[in-house]
Amino acid sequence: MEQMVPELEDMVARGYFTPPEARAIAARRQAFEYRLKRKAPLLADYLSYIAYEADLDELRAARRARAAEAGIAAAAGPPGLADRAGARRIHFIYARAVRKWRGDLGLWRAWLGHCAATGAARRGSRVAAAALALHPKEPALWAAAAEWEFGGGAARARARGGAGNPAAARALLQRGLRANPECDGLWGDYLRLELAYAATLAARRAVLVGGKKKGGQAEPAPKKARRAPAAAAAEGEDASSGASSGEEDIGAVEGEVVDAGDGAAAPSAAPGTPPKGSAQGGADDDASESAASRRVLAGGVAPLVTRSALAARPASLALRLALLDALHSPDVLAAGPLPGAVEAAGLIYGSLTADFPGEPAAWEAAARRCVGPYAVSLPASKAPTGRRGRGAAAASTASAALPPADAAAAAVFEEGVAACPALWDAYAAFLVKRGAKAKSGGANPPPAAFMDALLGVYSRAAAAGAGSEASLLAWPRAALAAGRVGDALAAAAAATAARPASAPLWKQRLVLEAQAAAPAGGGSGAVLTRLAAEAGGALPFTESGPVWEQAFVCARRFGGDGEASTTVSSLADAFVAALTATARGAGPVSGGLGAAAAAALAAVAAVGGGPPARRALAARIRAAGPPPGAAFFESFLKAEVAEAGGPGALPAPAVRAWFEDAVASYGASCPSLWLAYAAWGGRPAGVSKGDIYWRATKALEGDAAVAAFVEGFSER
Repeated sequence: MEQMVPELEDMVARGYFTPPEARAIAARRQAFEYRLKRKAPLLADYLSYIAYEADLDELRAARRARAAEAGIAAAAGPPGLADRAGARRIHFIYARAVRKWRGDLGLWRAWLGHCAATGAARRGSRVAAAALALHPKEPALWAAAAEWEFGGGAARARARGGAGNPAAARALLQRGLRANPECDGLWGDYLRLELAYAATLAARRAVLVGGKKKGGQAEPAPKKARRAPAAAAAEGEDASSGASSGEEDIGAVEGEVVDAGDGAAAPSAAPGTPPKGSAQGGADDDASESAASRRVLAGGVAPLVTRSALAARPASLALRLALLDALHSPDVLAAGPLPGAVEAAGLIYGSLTADFPGEPAAWEAAARRCVGPYAVSLPASKAPTGRRGRGAAAASTASAALPPADAAAAAVFEEGVAACPALWDAYAAFLVKRGAKAKSGGANPPPAAFMDALLGVYSRAAAAGAGSEASLLAWPRAALAAGRVGDALAAAAAATAARPASAPLWKQRLVLEAQAAAPAGGGSGAVLTRLAAEAGGALPFTESGPVWEQAFVCARRFGGDGEASTTVSSLADAFVAALTATARGAGPVSGGLGAAAAAALAAVAAVGGGPPARRALAARIRAAGPPPGAAFFESFLKAEVAEAGGPGALPAPAVRAWFEDAVASYGASCPSLWLAYAAWGGRPAGVSKGDIYWRATKALEGDAAVAAFVEGFSER
């Protein structure tokens, strides 16, 4: 606490804070320090302290800027103790926190993030080193530390167009791979680093030698770009660190590929090659360094890293996907793929599907290559000719109308689905994405070729029994979006035939067929009755609730004059018959058959039957066996309570009997029924809200249910 006195005095002297504010700051800090000194301090106390200091330092910076604009001499001068103390205190609190919670990776990352946000380069390097010393088996820390050294921590170097400290970043990733030889992600980070560094050097060289004058001479390099290492060191920078040394260290990376396991030997110089500084080899130093520079600038290290990675982890598909992610990262592709990146891509793609023929991700990656930056044009005679499934001839005809790159990708998918049926969904998703891209490019709607190919893929996947529920749901929607109503209806029927036990597919078919029949002048009632019967036979009855619910909703929405009443009545009869004939237990608290029963009650009351029809159907449903669900009781009682006191209303004793039946069936798990019972104003004399409250708290099971009831009861 005593150490803060000089900084507070300086803050007051510079006009950042008034004396009362300084005393308030001291009091807040004292309170935080007492919390940190107790026997069992909490991490939240440290984080709160850090957040307070960060806000305080931000306020100090804002007031300094405002004072400088006002021309106050003390604020306009060089930074003083008041300007540096806040950052030092935050680092001090972080250091105290990590001494107590050394295993908290989030805390270490937060500290490193604070260093990056404030430009504390040296401090960030020390924090990263300390974290890695304690957690050498955490690949994410190695990657974060390397990112820090390459781009996050060297703020001054980046401001001058530098690339941070690539040598230190490279060394960190190599050590990380030695400590974690089976981490595929670190190999991807290593490849990304080398490619990003090569791209940075290429961009820098283009700035230095790219401008040609009319007379043919190169324009002089900017002054800052031609500073000698000694000049950089004079400004407080380590000239040997690689932070701003330009191309002086690029020869050093030649052959620096990590030995990350028994199968990944680091490249070495050829036998008989004289040492670089020897009499025999000294004359060739300039030439070799120039060749190394050209190789790095062209991304020549990337193939070395890729070969080492594939040798270390030959059976890992995750490794190859991580390397491909690195090749497709935005910073690598910013100036176009480097030649070294193209070569590395060839090494990865070369045997991808041959080594992993049963992996959908491998085939998908190989197909996407055809439309990506590393595409390779294959003659028609050398297109993929592996095993073909049924319908391959039709597929070839459909894909032939696609653009050449998309047709090549489709050929890879066609070969893949024969070897890996799980690839159908990825194939469809690819066509959807490419069709959307074609649409955004000016073709509206998407070209018919993409839609034909997509619908063909959906159809063949369903016929092969390999279509997922998601793809079978997307199939009719795609046809409908293209205005092909007939194709959508056929797709919905084929989808339910392929997966007859899927309630969502039956719901979709109900909606589509009822909607298609309605504009034709009726007929939706017969369609709904037929489909409800088909779905009831295909689905386990206890899982058919969503289908029955959708059928009642469609009967109200699409039924014509006079038809809706007949349709709802026939559906209600079929629903009650199924409830009676099926051996089952009580339904769920929400959804399921209870929601279907609630929809039936709403439908019979809406199409002309009114409250009497609703009550009659409710009595039939209740007499059909165990209650279908809590939603049934809630829907019926809500309607009856709303109509209480009106003509033809259900008598209060009857309503109470329904409430008692409801809480007897679902009182242990449904707080909303108890709340509705307590809110009902027709309770007989002698039954108070307190009585219902006491019964509810005894009947409900689980703290969450009791808490929900108590909260709702208090609000009412």
